[in-house]
Order: sequence, then structure tokens, then C-alpha cells
Amino acid sequence: MKLIKKTLIATAVASALLASTSAMAVWTVGPASPTTVIVQAKSVTATAASANVSFHLENAPQQALTVNDQVIFTLTGGAKFSKVGGIPQLSSSNSGNVSFDGFYEADGVTSNTTSGPIIKFHMTDGLSVATTDLILNTTANIFDLSGVVAGSNVDINITTRNVIGNVINQIDHISLEAQSTSDTLGYLFKGTNLISCTGIGNVKSATDTAQVNKGFKWFDEGGTDVDGTPLIYNTKNEASLPPLSITGGKIIYKILGDFNGIPVHGVTATTGSVTGSDSTGALASGSTANEFLINAGKTAAYAVSTTALTGGSTLVVAPQFHIDGITAQSARTFTLSTSVLDDTLWKAHDVSCDPATYSIDRNGSSFVINFLGAANKVRITDVSGSILAGTGKINITAYDQQGNVINKVGSFTPVALSAHETRIIAGTDLLAAYPTAVHFEFAVESPSIEAASLKFVSGAVTSTGVYTNKDKTGGI
Repeated sequence: MKLIKKTLIATAVASALLASTSAMAVWTVGPASPTTVIVQAKSVTATAASANVSFHLENAPQQALTVNDQVIFTLTGGAKFSKVGGIPQLSSSNSGNVSFDGFYEADGVTSNTTSGPIIKFHMTDGLSVATTDLILNTTANIFDLSGVVAGSNVDINITTRNVIGNVINQIDHISLEAQSTSDTLGYLFKGTNLISCTGIGNVKSATDTAQVNKGFKWFDEGGTDVDGTPLIYNTKNEASLPPLSITGGKIIYKILGDFNGIPVHGVTATTGSVTGSDSTGALASGSTANEFLINAGKTAAYAVSTTALTGGSTLVVAPQFHIDGITAQSARTFTLSTSVLDDTLWKAHDVSCDPATYSIDRNGSSFVINFLGAANKVRITDVSGSILAGTGKINITAYDQQGNVINKVGSFTPVALSAHETRIIAGTDLLAAYPTAVHFEFAVESPSIEAASLKFVSGAVTSTGVYTNKDKTGGI
């Protein structure tokens, strides 16, 4: 992967171990900001020029390196040194020769001969320190970044040790990031996902309400609106330095859910260069530009990108659902997610973003009672006057004293309401259907109702609890 070199000088102070005065240890070359590493790239080694680092030793006698003293570099963040582009080399701007000792998995733990997070060098002769730079030769590709994950930062540390293993001047783990607050040196690399799903104007959640007074077939009480609220879903190619494209036909958008009641061309993409496809991203019978293709089982719909998405660019897809105006819509939720198919530069993978959601709910009314005995009755009246004949279904969920849902016994089902109609449910019927129930939750398919719990003694009503709802409340 081609990278861009950035340099900036900054300083860090390290205490002297073998002298009473402080010594200066300075990174003189390093990136001002991390180079992005796309973790889904097929090749995640990196040309090292952008991460070229030089460690400057100030004029201090205690920093002199003698024969067999070690200079040790350590990579963090899951990266390793590698000889894929040649053996790493360390050179000096002053006198002194350095020899490469090999790759290590940990300090003192030898790695294999090809890679490791630690590399060591030793001095083959003395090194004076007056304005001396130790230069890690990064003109070759010496980084293996296959272990870097999204969100991780790769930094480089340096340690120098004398021949008996003591750290020289405690310039131990002077990292690019751990500089003084006045500098702007950053990490070498930053792991990033190929695609992000954030952007200005994102609408990743939307809900429309199927109206009860139209049998849940429309989104308005007039019986004309079948068009849902569009989602706005930004998918950005983060491979921007350098800009690397995702080939057209390699980004697939998938919507999962129950598509019964959604017509064949019922999921359009009002923005975005996409066309309907099958689950593999291939065009199929019925594929249409700017639409999702619903599968035969009505469980999923797919669309695929039609043009290349260049690095740093965003493809905005705005799926919009359209119901058929015929089917009573059930309350349900659809989820939209994204995948990248195998491409020249990129591995096939699911995009690591929270899915977008589109929901259809139903308006209606609900109330609860704590039932005390067979002498009770429940009275429910539609006060909306707008529901169709026989569409005001009464749904009951019963619970025992421990809060467990009780399965209904027998065939008891309340008769659905019509406009302005009243339904009375006897306590004996409720106890027979739910023998151990002490708590009941009612959901009525009417936008507004009045409900009452009536207690009878010797045939007369002795107390009444009234529940009135004249506005829709949630989904039922």
C-alpha cells in the first residue's frame, strides 16, 4: 500500500541512569499524523517511507554506544517488522557501525526468521553521540500490518542497552506518541475499517404507523398514503490516502424482514447508484435500477452498487418502503446492513456498522387491570367512531402472580369491536380461559376507547374503574 511521508521534529526528555545530569533523547523524524491502514485490505504490509523514524542523541557522554551495545525497536498495536521488503537496517549519521540481530516475539524470545514485533541491532564498533542520529532504514517495506485491527494505533518505541543488559540513560520506550505536549508527532499507523456508516444527514431509524381505522392498510386516516419515510444511509470509503476505489458491483445492501404486504417494486432507493440484485450481488430477473429486489421467500431484499466508490467518497442510499394498500400490515421491523464482496484490493467482509432500521407499527389503545374475582366484568367501548366493522380486535395477555405469561385454555376469544360498539367480557370467561391469572393487559385495535372494570355484588355494580384513551398509544 503506497503511503505518504510526513516529518516533524519534537523532543522528549529522559533521565540519565548513569549520570546525575539529564540527557536529551529526541525523535527527529516521524509522521505528524498516523497513516491509515485499511484492515480489510488483501495486502496489509506498508511501504515504510511514511513511517521513517530517526532517533537523535544529544551531546552527552553517558549516551555513547560501545561495541555490542544494543539498540532495540518495538512496534505496538498488533504490527510486526518483516523482511518482506528487505532486512531492516539501522545506520548512524556519525561514526559507528550497526549489525542486525534478528526478529523477536518478546524481549529475549526469539521469533522466526521473517517477522516479529521487536527487532534488535548491536554496535560493531563505538558510536560517538555529538549530534548523532540513529536512522531506522525504512525505505524498504519492513512492516507487516496484518495483525492491526480497526481502532488500534501502531507506535514505535526505542530502547538502548549496554553489553551487560543495563538500559542506557533510561531512554526506554521513547515512543513517537509519548513526546512533549508541544509536539505534534503522532502514531505510525492507525487501523481503520474500509467502510464507515456515519455522515451528515444520516437517518438510520424511521417508523410509520398503519392506521387502525383503515384496517392497518394505509399510513393515513384518509386511506391514500402508502409511502414510508425514507432512510438515509451513508457508506464512506475510508481508503483516502492514497485514494483507493471499491469496484462497482462490490458493495451490497441487504434488508431483512417480512415483506408480505410490500409489492414487488415496493422498496425504492431514492438516492444512490444501486440496482436490485440477488444475495450474491448478481443481477437477476426483476432487477431494476434504484430499487431493492425482494427475494422469492419475501424475507429479504438486496441492492448492489453500480459505480466505483473512490477513496474518501460517500455513497448515500435512501431506501423507501411502499405498502400495497391491500394487506393489513403487521407491526414489524426491517434491518438494513452492508457487505463488501471480494474485490481486487479488498477481502469480502460484512461492514462493521450498526444496522439501520425501518419499522411499521399499528396505532391502537391499551389498558391493564388486576382482576379480583369472577364477579368482575370488563366493558370496552370504541369512542373513535372510525374503525371498520369488526376490525376492533381485542387482544389479551394474562400473567400469574409471579409474572409468568399464562397460556389460554379453551377457545375463548372476545368478539371484535365495530365503530361505537361496546363489548362486555365476563370475569367467569376470563378465569376459565386463564385459570391462575391475577393481571391482564388488553390491547384494542381502535385509536380511542373507554374501558371499565366493573365489580358486581348481588347483581349490582359496587365499584367501577374507568380507563379512557382518546389518543393512539404505541404499537399493538
